[in-house]
Amino acid sequence: MSSGDVKLPSLQTMAANLISTAYYAASGAISHGTIISEKSKANTRMEICEACEFAIKKDTTLVCGKCGCWMQAKVKVDASKCPVGKW
Repeated sequence: MSSGDVKLPSLQTMAANLISTAYYAASGAISHGTIISEKSKANTRMEICEACEFAIKKDTTLVCGKCGCWMQAKVKVDASKCPVGKW
């Protein structure tokens, strides 16, 4: 699917997803003592996102068409989750 076929979620949905990711980051920091993923884990996640049918690529930015997150940041949050369960 090309980037032009995928639409971003509403601003309300994106805001809710941002709050959810922040919650997962805080929970991960409390329970595991870390917020940032290992580089290899973040790279693997990014490879999965780049191949995803919901990826929206614009210049050097990759945005998820399901949650609206900037993937260059989200893949680095250790406790974050893919909205369609790919990682």
